[in-house]
Amino acid sequence: MRNRILRTLALGTVLGAWALGAAAHADITINFDDVYAGEVVNNTYSASKGVTFIGEGGAFYTDVQAIDTTSSSAPNSLDGSNGAVDILFDTTKYKSGIDKFSVDLVADPLGYGSSNASYGFYDKNGALLFSLDHVDQTFSHTLTVTGSGIQKVVLAGDAYYDNVNFHPVPEPGTVAAMIVGLAGLGALMLRRKRLS
Repeated sequence: MRNRILRTLALGTVLGAWALGAAAHADITINFDDVYAGEVVNNTYSASKGVTFIGEGGAFYTDVQAIDTTSSSAPNSLDGSNGAVDILFDTTKYKSGIDKFSVDLVADPLGYGSSNASYGFYDKNGALLFSLDHVDQTFSHTLTVTGSGIQKVVLAGDAYYDNVNFHPVPEPGTVAAMIVGLAGLGALMLRRKRLS
């Protein structure tokens, strides 16, 4: 009876560590379809997804809104037509930043948009990690980058954005917990084999 309890406890520990680790590695997507057109989305996803949006237009433009552009995921996208938009990833939630980022650029229905836009990717100290230059915003397409430790993304102005997708860097503690759990499972299987 005691061995059965220990096995169940060990298996539960391993499965729990695996479940927590799996959640930490999942991609996160924000598609702006859960807000209405015209709604300010600066802090809408701060608590649930650890992401804040801030306009770079100075004192008159810090609010970022969802806008109906009947975009790729429909109905809404992020309005970047008034200037650049900062995407800030919560440093408490994503201590090691993100390592993959993608966003759908939605062509402006009125025909605006630059054919020579720049996008910046920064670390937690605000230092530029890398940039993408000469990005054409005059047609709809997906922009995808990979890099380690990204905490801030600056999206160029004069465009609309949809399906912001990112992948958090796995925390070292999560990996360690999974290793301990798997080692425990291995020890349990070895002990079981010796007893039989």
